[in-house]
Amino acid sequence: FKRVLLHELRPHALLPTGHVLADKHAVSLAELAQHPLITTDQPHSWQHMLDLFLSRGLSPIARATTSSFELQRSMVANGFGVAVSYTRPHGDRSYDGLPLVLKPLSDPLPMQRIILTHDTRQRLSKAAVAFIEVAKAWFAGHDVFTA
Repeated sequence: FKRVLLHELRPHALLPTGHVLADKHAVSLAELAQHPLITTDQPHSWQHMLDLFLSRGLSPIARATTSSFELQRSMVANGFGVAVSYTRPHGDRSYDGLPLVLKPLSDPLPMQRIILTHDTRQRLSKAAVAFIEVAKAWFAGHDVFTA
């Protein structure tokens, strides 16, 4: 398989407005571990988030798991806890209209990669080659998912 790197994502903290950490330039996992953590229930997602804390000897206060990223954002915006995410949709408001505070994490953490993969044993069609080029150009020209 050939992998084409399209973008790398840094994790960031999601906080409700008025949170004690909201005025900081960046927050650490140790600081976040002192507050209730809301994760999504996708198997690899919640385990990865917990592993980020555990790798530093931290045991976060697990408050809730949600069925979707948007419900997680809404729970944070409504003050039920904090979260860590690699994803940042356009706009810093939850679906119910409340603002969210996004802060970079000060810990050196692994990046998540957005990659496009294809089987090298199969010859790519012209459309597939064009799609790869358009995808690379789009990600190169857009400042996506940045906190």
